[in-house]
Amino acid sequence: MTVHGEDFVAFAEWMLKHGSDIEICYRCTISRAYYGSFHFTIGYFNLPSGISHMGVLRFLEDNGLTHEKSMLSQLRTSREKADYRLGHNVGKGNASWSIALAKKLIDTIKVKPPTT
Repeated sequence: MTVHGEDFVAFAEWMLKHGSDIEICYRCTISRAYYGSFHFTIGYFNLPSGISHMGVLRFLEDNGLTHEKSMLSQLRTSREKADYRLGHNVGKGNASWSIALAKKLIDTIKVKPPTT
């Protein structure tokens, strides 16, 4: 079975809808939303396996996809907060925002040529 970037985002949505109303579910949702966007971008543009997070952001910028870079960067910042800043509160609104932005980013990328 192959997993795709959009599967991570779909799971994030499922987790937010069916998971417990606790902070760890929100943190995991945010993380999955980011990684879904990250992996979708890599796959869509056929970027090399193992490319770094900054490498993907540089690719977007170098190819004039500054809006897409901004969205992915925002998702990354949110994911870093959710994964590493355990003293900061993360709520359902943060998780919902991450899913919405991840879906918007994927939809925005889908209308671009696969290779720029």
